[in-house]
Amino acid sequence: MSAWLFAIPGLGPVLAAAWACLQVLIRVCNAIPGAVWAVLALVLAWWAWDAAGDRDSAQRSLAQLQQAVLAQKAEAAKKLATETANVLRLERELGAAKIQLEAQDAKNAETIDGLRADLLRKSRAGGGGGLRDPHAAGCRGGGGGAQAQDPGTAGRGGEDGAQASGLLSAPLERLLLELTGAADDINRAYIACRVDSLSLRATLATTPP
Repeated sequence: MSAWLFAIPGLGPVLAAAWACLQVLIRVCNAIPGAVWAVLALVLAWWAWDAAGDRDSAQRSLAQLQQAVLAQKAEAAKKLATETANVLRLERELGAAKIQLEAQDAKNAETIDGLRADLLRKSRAGGGGGLRDPHAAGCRGGGGGAQAQDPGTAGRGGEDGAQASGLLSAPLERLLLELTGAADDINRAYIACRVDSLSLRATLATTPP
């Protein structure tokens, strides 16, 4: 070792100690048999091979995991596309059914209003002659001329004559108008409920779980 290094103030003792340790290490290594060095070399080689195997195994596992994730993504995208197509198809079907139902309900409501107006027009409340029973004997058509009256009923008053002609009494007419009005209200409510029900079905069918 160069003497000038030992001449550097403060560095000489350090270098001397390091040189002494190196000499001791050389002696120890020389004292170890070659077989021991061979075993150590084999151990180091096995450790390096095992570490390389673990690295390759980890890389293969990572590659398999990535492939599994990609496969799951593809399956999820395919399922999403199928569900989206089903939702769109269901929306179209419900929309067409709703349009058809609304048109039919509008026609039914128009029929209800027309029948109601005709009934009121013929009633006493609407200025008509009063409602009549279409199945009464006096309301039936036919070509037999005037029917003979029972002698026992020939002397009855105008009320009996009105009943015989099928004309309903005023209280019965009011009751009939009330009942038919309530039935019409029920029909209108049913029409509105059907439209609301179809709208609700469309909302529930297109809402994700």
